[in-house]
Amino acid sequence: MKKMIHCCFTSHQEVMFRSPQDVGFFLNLLALTSWKYGVDIFADTEMSNHVHLLLFSSDKTESRLSVGPYSKTVIKPGFDRDGSILYSESNQLSDFITALRKRYTWYFTQKYQRDCGGRMGEKYYFSLIIEGNYHMISACSYVLRNGLHHGVSGTSFMYPYSSINDMFIPELGKTERPYQGNRNPDEYHKNRSGHWIKSLSSGNKSTHGLVFPDGYAPITSRNVMKLYLPRYSEWPDDWVMSPSGVFLRPCFEQLRQTELLFVSPGAFEYNMFRKTDEKWLEEQDQDRNGKPAIGISDIEPIHNEDAVKSYLYNERAATFRNCRNDIDLCGIIDRCILPEFKSPSIYQLSRDKRESIKKILMNDFHVSDSQASRCLWL
Repeated sequence: MKKMIHCCFTSHQEVMFRSPQDVGFFLNLLALTSWKYGVDIFADTEMSNHVHLLLFSSDKTESRLSVGPYSKTVIKPGFDRDGSILYSESNQLSDFITALRKRYTWYFTQKYQRDCGGRMGEKYYFSLIIEGNYHMISACSYVLRNGLHHGVSGTSFMYPYSSINDMFIPELGKTERPYQGNRNPDEYHKNRSGHWIKSLSSGNKSTHGLVFPDGYAPITSRNVMKLYLPRYSEWPDDWVMSPSGVFLRPCFEQLRQTELLFVSPGAFEYNMFRKTDEKWLEEQDQDRNGKPAIGISDIEPIHNEDAVKSYLYNERAATFRNCRNDIDLCGIIDRCILPEFKSPSIYQLSRDKRESIKKILMNDFHVSDSQASRCLWL
């Protein structure tokens, strides 16, 4: 049985995305893998060292593993914890996440000559089953506001690596990007009685009802799309890409369903800017499902109480001072600093050289010790 699930996987010791192109390739993999495994994506946010997904998938099921020459079936259950499940068994969700992470790890390893090999990030991932409209609104809001909570953007809408800016586009006046709507304007003609009526148009069928701004040239050729995708990839014929070679979210995400969850653009903006308080937690009691309210500690389950307090502090934009996010900092390292060390990647540098780069970042760019260590794999 499918359920709405919040899923998060992390890589605390090293960043997962070193450039916007890495995020774009990950989104392409997210699209391909979700389509292959029948997982519906409702919202996503890509941080430098972890990913949040709100998706619709099957929950915990039995795992049937082939063991020995007689292919004996073994049952391997997952781990329950206060209504959450740390998946380790083979089912729709774990197969989807495993395939997604493996394909992205291969890409990252090849691009950055990551000779250490192995899995990127922690072995397991966290997931939480979401039940009830108010619970889903809260979970979705926290996922979309993750850049704000981590202090890398002044508002939720400033963070670029999230599906937040693909929702309510015409209503919020962001029509410089493609959005779902009626592509062909209404046409009218006079009928025999002399009344103006709407014409039935048989014009070109739009792709997912997308409206493209003037001058926007999406990639529609499958031969061109292949240049941005892994070999032997398969995808629906009506999907299109941005000019930079990334599948447009309206093609593979259930954005309209997410918009219906918030009902109106006004309610959507309200939830993107509201502060976490007791009232928000109490609202979730209206679902009458007996489930505890979802707060930021449930979206960031592995972080301690002090970290959660800092996220709530950042929610008020109290610490934002045009700080660099990890992806921007990695760009400075890869484009500007590494050429001085005559190395194509930080993974090809000795630890001593990475430590010297760390000192440069902390002294000249005023970044924290933890951020520099993440970006340099220290």
